Amino acid sequence: MLKIEKINLTEKYATGETYFDYDELKLHDINLIIGPNASGKSQFIGRLKFLKLTHQKGQPTKDLKTNFKASIVFNNQSNGSIGYELSAGPGELIVESIINLNTKKSYLRYENEDALLLNEITGEEVKLLVNKRQSITKQIEDHKSKFPTIYEIGKFFESILFLDADKFNPHSIDIGPNQLIPSDQMRNISSVVLNWKVNSPKLFKILLDKYKTFFPYVEEFISKQVPIGNSLLDVLSIKEKGVKEEVLAQNVSSGMLRILCLLALPMTRQIDKKLLGGQNFSPSMIVIDEIDNGLDYQITGNIIDYLESETEFSQILFTSHSPVVCNFVTPKKWHIFRRLASRVKVTSPFDIKETKELIEKSKSSNWDIYKNHIANSQLYSVQ
Repeated sequence: MLKIEKINLTEKYATGETYFDYDELKLHDINLIIGPNASGKSQFIGRLKFLKLTHQKGQPTKDLKTNFKASIVFNNQSNGSIGYELSAGPGELIVESIINLNTKKSYLRYENEDALLLNEITGEEVKLLVNKRQSITKQIEDHKSKFPTIYEIGKFFESILFLDADKFNPHSIDIGPNQLIPSDQMRNISSVVLNWKVNSPKLFKILLDKYKTFFPYVEEFISKQVPIGNSLLDVLSIKEKGVKEEVLAQNVSSGMLRILCLLALPMTRQIDKKLLGGQNFSPSMIVIDEIDNGLDYQITGNIIDYLESETEFSQILFTSHSPVVCNFVTPKKWHIFRRLASRVKVTSPFDIKETKELIEKSKSSNWDIYKNHIANSQLYSVQ
C-alpha cells in the first residue's frame, strides 16, 4: 500500500515567473490544512485533482495555464521510499520519473526523447513508445505485471476521492445506473445509494445503519420516481419516523447529504469488484475541502473520528477554518498555510520551538493555541 510521505508543488508562467511555490508538505495518516483565506489551500487541492486527471484518460494539460511540477515521495511497505516527479505545461508533454530512493534503482526515466522503463520481472530497462500527452502510468495497464511499481503509482492517483466545499446544488443532480462512487460535488449521491441498495445490499445496510447513528429519526432510504425532463427517474428519498411524506434528495438539507457522502467515501473500498468491471477499488486518499461545511459541532467530531478510523486504508486530508475542527485534530497533524504573493509557506506547529513548548504545557483548547499564538505570530510568516 502506497502512502505519500512528502509532496512539493510548484507552478511557473511561461515567462519563468512563479505562480505558486509550496513548501514541502509532510503528510501523516490524517491531515488538517488550516490557514487564513487565500493562503493556497483550495489551490493545493485543485492541483491534487489535476494529478488525478493526469493519470486518467484524457489530456488535462490542454487546460493548464502554467508549467506545473510535482515532486512526491511515497512510502511503499515492500520497497521503501519511492520518488516520483511529474512536469507538465500548457499543451506540453508530460514528463515523469520514478526512482527507488533507497536503492537508487530507476523504474521510469527519460533519456533524450525515449521513455525507459524497468521490467521488474527480467530486471532489464526497456524503451517504450508512449503517448507523451498522457501519463505513462496509464499506458502500461496491459503490462502491469512487468511494471508493478509504475502501475501502483498510477492507481494511487486514480483512486484519490474528493469532496468539494460547495453546498449541494439541487438543480444539478446526476442520475444514472452506473454511479457507484460519490462525485466531488455530491451530485450523484442519490444514484450511488440506490445502486448500493440494489447491487450491494450489505454495504447499503452498513451505510444506512451508520447514518442512523447521526440521525436516529431516519427510518429508511427509499427510491421514488420523479419526473425529470421527459422521463420518470428513480431518486433517493429519506423516510423519517412519524413523518408521512418522504423527503427527496434534492430537498434534504445540504448538511444531511454531505454527511451521507462523508460516510460513503471510505466505504467504497467494500464495493464488490464485480460491480466495477472486475477491478478492486480502495480510495488511496480522501481529500475534503472545508470538512465542517454545514455540520454542527457534535457531528463534525463524530465524522472526524470516523475518518480517523479509516486511516489504515486511506490517507485523509481536509481543510478548515473552524475552531471546532481544530479541537478534534491534534496539532501534530496540522499544516499551517501562509501565503505571500506566489510563495506558500507550510509549517507544522511542532516545527516552531515556542509553539511546541506552548502545546506541551498548555491546558488550553487547540483553537486557543491557534487563535492566541499561531494566528498572530510572525514565526509563521513567509519570508
